[in-house]
Amino acid sequence: MRQSIIGLLTDFGCGDSWVGQMKAVMLSIVPEARLVDITHQIPPFDVAGGAFQLMTAAAAFGDDSVLLAVVDPGVGSARRALAIRTRRRWLVGPDNGLLEPLAAWEGIEQAIELAPDRVARGMVSQTFHGRDIFAPAAAHLAAGTAMEKLGSSVGLIEPCPVPLSLPWPADDGHDGELVTRVIWIDRFGNLVLNLRAEHAGDVQASKLPPMIFEAGDHRIHGLRRTFSDVAEGEPVAYVGSSGWLEIAMRNEDAALRLGVKRGDTVRIQLGGHDP
Repeated sequence: MRQSIIGLLTDFGCGDSWVGQMKAVMLSIVPEARLVDITHQIPPFDVAGGAFQLMTAAAAFGDDSVLLAVVDPGVGSARRALAIRTRRRWLVGPDNGLLEPLAAWEGIEQAIELAPDRVARGMVSQTFHGRDIFAPAAAHLAAGTAMEKLGSSVGLIEPCPVPLSLPWPADDGHDGELVTRVIWIDRFGNLVLNLRAEHAGDVQASKLPPMIFEAGDHRIHGLRRTFSDVAEGEPVAYVGSSGWLEIAMRNEDAALRLGVKRGDTVRIQLGGHDP
């Protein structure tokens, strides 16, 4: 068997039997599989949010793992069902932008459109491809089945033929200013920006660049290393555990306190100095 770790991400929640049905299908095909729940609490139909969470989780999974993601508001429509081989792993899910950011980040080697008659165990529901197409496809890949046996190749894709689900920072034309967006707000109210640590400097060597963040009506001076670098109730900008820049309010909800919601812009003045 090639690799038995399958990570599972959905917007199904935990109140219905859907996740359990998907797991049962996978284990019926590859009983030795180790199934890891990434999250099932993606907001319903939130493809961009699912894409971001998939990206943040991927680094914790070893090479040759299979990541199965289902946030699929277009289920049953003409959208394709995909399996993608990146330079590190296999991705399985709908062709709606959910897989694309991670696939493009890791580099795409091969992609196929899954054929229901090659993966499904029986009748395919038009509203539950997670169970009937994606789950068996992920299980077959984990068991070592060649991708070509599961569908038709759509060739080498750079990038995958779906719109990028995550926005990226933009230079607004003013020297030394960058416009970022809040792409996720975690359960503590911390704001995750669409800016990677490597674009901000060598933080591991404590070479933090001078920066001023404008979030809501607050100006946050400097990039810190952790929450305790500021007083309780004060805002702080830092590099989060997944490598993205974040803004928090120590021991409080930053989104609520700063009046910032997902999709809002945060301007960064590069070269700004602490007062």
